[in-house]
Amino acid sequence: MKRAAGRLAAAAVLLTASACGGTHSPLEDQLQGSWASPCQGSPSSIRTVMTYSGLDYRSVLVTYLNGTCSGSELGRKDDGSGGRLTVGSTVTVNLFSTPVTAYEVVDRGVSYTLHYVDTTAIPNRIYVGEFTVENDGSSPGKRPTTLSTTFYWIKL
Repeated sequence: MKRAAGRLAAAAVLLTASACGGTHSPLEDQLQGSWASPCQGSPSSIRTVMTYSGLDYRSVLVTYLNGTCSGSELGRKDDGSGGRLTVGSTVTVNLFSTPVTAYEVVDRGVSYTLHYVDTTAIPNRIYVGEFTVENDGSSPGKRPTTLSTTFYWIKL
């Protein structure tokens, strides 16, 4: 009887997890909300804002009158590059010579990269894989093996 009750309890946990979309990684929790790319351009400027809901994201281009991506916005445009991430295994990589635990991700089912959220930075930052000729993200075997230290997303 105890064995049957244990099996029923385990089945209930599995059914609950699958009804809620399954389990998710800590990365999914860390990504929630909006993130901004670095500011680009002068005398006017533009930045991309990504908004995550679960592992789905939308991408919007925001244009500003000045060259610092601040003040009044000139406009917002959905750039059509939204999608969904699939989170895989964790890997240890260096960020500024410090070992960190990043996640292997697949973006929209076609781009293989890495994501690491630095929750100690204020505001938090998302670092992504550094693409190279050898590691262009076109397949799991060509996934970047390092994080870009020059491009990161800032939590809004």
